[in-house]
Amino acid sequence: MVFSSTGNYYDANAIAYFPPPLKQIQEGVKPTNVTCTEGLELILKQSNGQPACVKPSSVAKLIERGCFC
Repeated sequence: MVFSSTGNYYDANAIAYFPPPLKQIQEGVKPTNVTCTEGLELILKQSNGQPACVKPSSVAKLIERGCFC
């Protein structure tokens, strides 16, 4: 654990977490600027431009199905 100057601590090995894409959009983030939690990739739905954070292994499968680009 590492202590910050404010006295709070955090785990230096923790995975970076970000809110789900729809929550980020509700907070005013543009779909192309959504940040995914570490280990996930941002893709945009081809039909309406909506973002999704998916595992890298899912990206190719979704593209093959024409769901995302």
